[in-house]
Formats: sequence, structure tokens, C-alpha cells
Amino acid sequence: MNHVDLMCAYAQNLCMRLHYKILLLLLIVMSVSACAVSSGERIRRIAEDKQMIYGVEKAEGFSLAVFSNRVPLADDKILHVYLEGDGAPWQFRYFVSPDPTPRRPLMLELMALDHRAAVYVGRPCYNGFSDEPACGPALWTTARHSQTVVGVMSRAIEQLATRIGADTIHLYGHSGGGAMAVLIAGELRTVDAVLTIAGNLDLDAWTSLHGYTPLYGSLNPAAREPLNPAIRQIHLLGAKDCNFPPEIVLEWIRSQQNSQYFIFDEFSHGCCWEKAWPTMLDYMDNGFVIPAVRESRLFPGQGPLHGLFARP
Repeated sequence: MNHVDLMCAYAQNLCMRLHYKILLLLLIVMSVSACAVSSGERIRRIAEDKQMIYGVEKAEGFSLAVFSNRVPLADDKILHVYLEGDGAPWQFRYFVSPDPTPRRPLMLELMALDHRAAVYVGRPCYNGFSDEPACGPALWTTARHSQTVVGVMSRAIEQLATRIGADTIHLYGHSGGGAMAVLIAGELRTVDAVLTIAGNLDLDAWTSLHGYTPLYGSLNPAAREPLNPAIRQIHLLGAKDCNFPPEIVLEWIRSQQNSQYFIFDEFSHGCCWEKAWPTMLDYMDNGFVIPAVRESRLFPGQGPLHGLFARP
């Protein structure tokens, strides 16, 4: 066999091996795809496990996933509205995710602890709706807090409250959902209280801190006028939160009227909030008056209140 024949044989062998590797890769991808559960189905299963009711709310041409906790509206007609964080807008640093649905819906977990009428309202293009005609990657990346998204969310919440018969709304938001809660509170006159958990309340400071792409097209809560002083505000912060450290938002919180904050010494961005949640719900529902039987040592805090249950 001459030199040319050897080269041809080597090339043929190489092609065969490459062919088998590609075929194996395709089989793996097909197998994973066949077994994969869509993000919409995954979050519905989580909600079903917690005995929640699933629905879809249409607003401004978008579909929003909605979950309710089966608790009837109380005589005071207050509705608790839960808003999730930004989820997974990016697969990698420079690759946009085709579906931004959060892998762990923390606010669903917290709503399961709520004994009052409550709804979890997903964002447009999340929870399995990213392929809708009105959707595009900007709505879960740089424009995730745009006027479009805020308007759609506000409209959906307004529709839900009207249908349920609620007169007053309390907004609860985690991370980017905290930003949404503050922005929506500026839109709806029925909002009486806002509570944020590790809330991303200064988008510019956050992107600058981490070297992220600025959220062009988004509304920054820290750059807007203070909320109406009639709206009660509580902001929960984790001392171990490396994603959104408390110090980058304290100045903004202090600039708000009728606003309080707690810093939880052992909490991080996603950890441990369920431990404090029943107590914080009591705190909200009692007009910031804590029943004496509660023990502040369980959740040490610091700030204007000098402890979780102290009054200013």
C-alpha cells in the first residue's frame, strides 16, 4: 500500500469514527429531549404538589401563568400577590436562554405557607410561554423590567383582583420580583403594602457590581420617584447575600417614606426565607404589630427596628 493509499485509509477511518461520535451525540440529545419536562409542566407539577390551582391570565396580548392557593378571600378583601425573581434569562454569560422560567420557584414555596387568599402571577413569556408571538429575548434580558412588562403584569393583577373581588393588594416579590413589586405598586392604586425579599431595587448598582450588561430598556426602581407614603413598605435583606448585598440598596430604602427593613444575619439571596415567612406574614397582616408570643431570637435582625419585632 503506497503513501496515498495509507492517507486515504486513515482519512476514511477518521471519518467513520467522527460519524459514530456524531451519531452517539445525536442519540443522547434525542434521548434527553424525549425525557425532558417542559418548564411550564415542571412548575405546574410543583404547584400541584402544593395543592394549588393553575390558570392562565391573558393581558395585553400575553399569557401569564397564575397559581392560587385555594384560600377564600377574607372579609377585609385583601389579596396577596406573589412575584417571582428573574429566573434564568441567560444559559451562559453570552448566550440567551430560550426559556427564562426559574428552576426553583421560591415564591411558590412561600405562598404555600400563606393562610390568606393569594395568587402567584408569572411574568409574560415565562412558564412555558416564551414562544408566543409577542415574546422575544429582550423581555427576559435587558428589558425584563420594561414598561411593557410592568404594564402587562399590572393589568393581569388588576383583572385577577376584580374577578376575585379583592379591594386591596399586598405585593410580595423576591429578587427581580422585588423590583417588579415596587414598579407595579407605582401603577396600581389598590396596592396597600409591598414586601421585598432580597429585592433587586437598584438595577444599575447591581449590574455595575457584577460587571453585567446594563439592563437597557428596563425601569430602575432606584431612579424613580418614591412610592406613595400611603403604601407600607418592608424590605428583607440577607447579610450573606452576595448577589445583591444590602449595602447597595440601603440608601434608597431610607429615602422612602413609610418604609422599614430587616437584615437577617444568616440569610443569603435564596436561602432560609421560608423560616421567617410565617412571622413576616403575621407582621404584615397585623399592621406591623407582632404578637407577643413570637420570639425574635429565631431570626436576628438589625436596622431601624433593632430586632425583628421591635417597633421604630
